[in-house]
Amino acid sequence: MDAIILAGGYGTRLRPLTYTRPKPLLPVAGRPMIEWVLDRLPPEVSRVIVAVNWKAQALGAYLQNRPGKAARDRRTFIVVKEDEPLGTAGAVKNCEKFLTSDSFFVLNADIVSRMDLGAMLKAHRAARAVGTIALKEVPLADVVNFGVIQPGATTPAGTTTIQGFVEKPKDPALAPSRLINAGAYLLERRVRSLIPAGKMVSMEKEIFPQLIPQGFHGFGIDGPWIDVGDPKRLLDACHTLDAHFKAGPEFRLGDHATFTGSVAGKGCTVRASAHVEGCVLGDGVTVDTGVHLKDCVVGDGEFVRDSATAQRIWTKPVPAGYPASQVGNAL
Repeated sequence: MDAIILAGGYGTRLRPLTYTRPKPLLPVAGRPMIEWVLDRLPPEVSRVIVAVNWKAQALGAYLQNRPGKAARDRRTFIVVKEDEPLGTAGAVKNCEKFLTSDSFFVLNADIVSRMDLGAMLKAHRAARAVGTIALKEVPLADVVNFGVIQPGATTPAGTTTIQGFVEKPKDPALAPSRLINAGAYLLERRVRSLIPAGKMVSMEKEIFPQLIPQGFHGFGIDGPWIDVGDPKRLLDACHTLDAHFKAGPEFRLGDHATFTGSVAGKGCTVRASAHVEGCVLGDGVTVDTGVHLKDCVVGDGEFVRDSATAQRIWTKPVPAGYPASQVGNAL
């Protein structure tokens, strides 16, 4: 069975961390984000197709040489580069020639969770659905950030039929429920024919509505679920998945320095009497003696000499090809 991982975004809200690596390789609690996604795949999945744009070569190299326990994963990995953003459905269409299974997963690369995709697959097959999406119940105030479903009946398979889909309602009062699209889908082969080729297409706005009369279902998930879209959510993900995690290997904290509510990559140093609060540090960052940082994001290899609050710290040129503003899906 195949799975597509959607990793085509630049991760602009996480810059400058994403200047130097693709978003799926950003560390979450000390592991590349994509590893948390791969952990969820059931044993039926033998091929993983990764749709990527920015730093595709770096992601491909990582997948070919995954370290430690991950290296014993016998799945086949295929990296498919998008020459331009194609949206959530357009990216699936771009991977079509590599798909071999009748049913296939589509997973967002920036969702870290404990969702049971094996149970979802079993329910999808029992319901004979054309499409099944993972559903997460969120507080009403949060529905404006996600696609929200209008639920129908509960089936014997344990799924919920979907009667409608509202992508990012402008007001919580307009949401038909508190059940959101959790960024994991199971689709049947025939769904691919609904997606036009070579253009930006939104799965949520253009394809899901077509599936409703054909048998479109939702499958509820429990446990931690975080959309790692910005620095605050990255911090939340790290602390949720490993409450004790603070930093990668070779982290050094000087005398009378503090490091609270923050995470750091490998090889970072916080010198004497420096204070770091609510920050995300990339790899190889040095915070100089006495510097105070609060709510900052610091790029790889930076030497921070001045105190700052709510800043993105990057002193080198922005890499060629990185967009000046967010490049989103067709929503």
